[in-house]
Amino acid sequence: MDGQELLPEPVEIVGAQRDDRRARRELAAAMLMFAATGELPLGRTLQTPGEIAIAFLLGCHAMTTRDAYARDLAHWFVWLDRQAVLPFAVTRVAIDRYQQSLDGAQPTTVRRRLACLSGFYEYAREEGVIDKNPVARVARPRVPDTVSTLGLSKHRARQLIRVARATGPRELLLVLLLLHLGLRVSEAVGADIADIGEEQGHPILRIRGKGQGAKSERVPLNAAVHAAATAAQGDRDAGPLLLSPRGSHMTRQYAGKTIKHLGAQIGQPQLHPHALRHTFVTLSLNEGVSLRDVQDAARHADPRTTRRYDRDRHSLARHPTHRLLGALDG
Repeated sequence: MDGQELLPEPVEIVGAQRDDRRARRELAAAMLMFAATGELPLGRTLQTPGEIAIAFLLGCHAMTTRDAYARDLAHWFVWLDRQAVLPFAVTRVAIDRYQQSLDGAQPTTVRRRLACLSGFYEYAREEGVIDKNPVARVARPRVPDTVSTLGLSKHRARQLIRVARATGPRELLLVLLLLHLGLRVSEAVGADIADIGEEQGHPILRIRGKGQGAKSERVPLNAAVHAAATAAQGDRDAGPLLLSPRGSHMTRQYAGKTIKHLGAQIGQPQLHPHALRHTFVTLSLNEGVSLRDVQDAARHADPRTTRRYDRDRHSLARHPTHRLLGALDG
């Protein structure tokens, strides 16, 4: 498929596939992402759900957000196909039924999917394709103050590093980029050898973060990560930092399978890359790093996101009164 082409309606795409819903969602998401990386012809009137979806995804400057929303839209289109409902014939009742079908999913996942759909339909409304956004007034679940999965314990994290080191330099570097630096998996697999440099006497890695404009960030490499990067680079002086078996950038999917395989060896068969980012935040807070510094390192826009990982934030032993006693006594 030419990257310049627009997708036909997603319902038509997924309806032609076999009954495996997961495979259909993955195919639809891949096609949406592929089309969204091309150029949308200027001046074209957007009319079909596929055209609106591509245009909406193009507005997501952060690749991680674009990828997540492509998957969310694919999930929605496949669900609609099974209900025999056209995307632009959706009512509030259909949205409520869809939300009920997500029972068991994490509140953050449900909120993101509803936010994605609201953005998609708002785009369609602004283009004059529909009269109103059916998701605008749908209540979204409240995100709990603490995350349900806080990642690995310190003992398990050490075990994972040992297993990765025994497996190979590529696997070790992947684990350390996620665990020691708290990178998102897309940031880790997207890094190039040319992104490694030096500033203020520290080896650094330049990454493209998440968010509007996706500006470049620099992250210091500690001795372990720097040594792992050097070993994974070998005698190469250019190209991807993390190589796939084919010699190109490692994909997010391959990274996920690698982490799952390593996790199975330490008794964590469902381990996924984002759990290592959770671990980075949680262990950093447990080791006494300030909330502000952890927030900056994790590149969380809102400190409340970081606080959700702090297991001991309600501990009376951490109340400032104890330090003020020493500072003000006498």
